[in-house]
Amino acid sequence: MRFLARHWSEILFSGMAILLGIAGLIIAIIGLNISNESDKTLKDTNDTLNLTSKTLQDVSTTQQERSKVLQDVNKTMPETNKTLQDVNKTMKETNETLRDVNTLLNTLETRTQNAEETSISIWYSWNLLSVTNIDFIKERQVQAAHTTPPYVEQLTSTEFKTTLEGRGLLTPEQIQKIIGLIEKDKNTSESQVILSLGIDKLNLQAKTHNVSIDVIIGVVASYTQEQKHKTP
Repeated sequence: MRFLARHWSEILFSGMAILLGIAGLIIAIIGLNISNESDKTLKDTNDTLNLTSKTLQDVSTTQQERSKVLQDVNKTMPETNKTLQDVNKTMKETNETLRDVNTLLNTLETRTQNAEETSISIWYSWNLLSVTNIDFIKERQVQAAHTTPPYVEQLTSTEFKTTLEGRGLLTPEQIQKIIGLIEKDKNTSESQVILSLGIDKLNLQAKTHNVSIDVIIGVVASYTQEQKHKTP
């Protein structure tokens, strides 16, 4: 007790020092933990910022790609429109050609209802040409009206060619082409022959000679029939 009485103050100060040391140690540990937590929080925050930055870069890249796609589409649209215009133009020309073919077929159908009508129509067309030998034509008209098949099969090749070439309605090349088509296939129809010669060319010939296209068609049809009858 005497010892305590003598040294109580020293013991008190020593105890307080120990307590302060322990308190300091605790505070240091707490501070260290807080520092670690702060570092972790800062790291997480930094990671989040990096991720956000990458996301923004990705968004920017995507927008650039979309912009490029739109530019490509805008660049392609004029070409697409031109292609569609070309297709429409081709379709229009095709429709016009089909109408011309239809008109031709209707004309041929009308002129080939029967042999007698065909014969009269052909010779009537020939009469319109004002061939020099009118009596020759009239004689053939009368005979054609009473002959089946048409009298044109009895017309000699020389007479026929002289009449046609003399008027210049069919060129020697066209006549040879008709002969070649029939020799190749006797079943070739008049309409196929006319289409092979070309509607545009025949129409131009009709305008050149100031006659109807029906006249030219009649001449081609009659010569085709003659070749069919002559070809074995």
